Amino acid sequence: MVPLPIDYLLQETYSGHLEQRRAQRYKLELPLHILQLGDRRVNRTEHTRDISSGGVCFLSGDNVDVGGKIEYVITLSGSTPPVR
Repeated sequence: MVPLPIDYLLQETYSGHLEQRRAQRYKLELPLHILQLGDRRVNRTEHTRDISSGGVCFLSGDNVDVGGKIEYVITLSGSTPPVR
């Protein structure tokens, strides 16, 4: 699977505003294991929505304060053994 670039000039963000990020984003759904949200240790698995050199977009049912710590591991699919 080859990640597809998201056309940031035409793509709207998830909140409905025009996308203005500087780094090219790639629509890529990968397993994401969340280890810590804020001050809480957790053990949850989600999936990425898109990824760039500047960050990762994923959805979570938990709220995290702006600037709060998030610790996670992304596993690259299709590799043996899995690359983390």
